[in-house]
Amino acid sequence: MYYGFATWLPTLIADDLGVSAAAAGGLTAFFHGVAVVGAFVVPLLARFTPRIVPAVAICVSWVVLTVGMLVAPEWAAVWLSFGAIGHAGGFVVIFSTLVAIARSDAEAAGMSALVQGGGYGAAALAAPAMGALHEATGGWEAVLLASLVVVLIYCMLLLAAVIVSWRAPR
Repeated sequence: MYYGFATWLPTLIADDLGVSAAAAGGLTAFFHGVAVVGAFVVPLLARFTPRIVPAVAICVSWVVLTVGMLVAPEWAAVWLSFGAIGHAGGFVVIFSTLVAIARSDAEAAGMSALVQGGGYGAAALAAPAMGALHEATGGWEAVLLASLVVVLIYCMLLLAAVIVSWRAPR
C-alpha cells in the first residue's frame, strides 16, 4: 500500500485539492516526515502494551488515511499524519509478530524472507496498478476504494498473525 500510495500522492493531492505541484510536494514531504514519529512511537507502544494494541493502531491509521482522503480530502494533512505513522509503525508490528511466532532463528529468517519477498513483490505492482486504475476511471475515488480493500485485507492478516503470536510457545 505504502509504495503505491507514496508514488501517486503528489498527483492525488494536486488533483483533489487543486493545489500547485509545490504545495502537493510539501504535503508529500510532510507525510514522509511524520513517518519518523511512527518509527519511534509504535515501538514504545509495542513495548508497554499487548501486541494487539499497536496492531490495531496501525490498522486504524491506514483506514483513517484512505477513508479520510475519500470523504474529506481538504483535511489531507490530518489523514496523511495517520497514514505515515501506520506505515512506519507497521514494520515494527509485522517483524516483532513474526519473531514471536517463529520457533527458531531459521524459521524466523524463512518467514522474514517470505514476508519481505511477498510484500515487496506486491509493492512493485501497486504503483502501476493504481496508475492504471486512475487512468481507466479518470479519478482517484476508485483508486482509494481499491486501496481501502487492500488495507482491510492487510489488517485482517496482521491481526490474525498477532492473535496467533499470543498462542505461540515461548
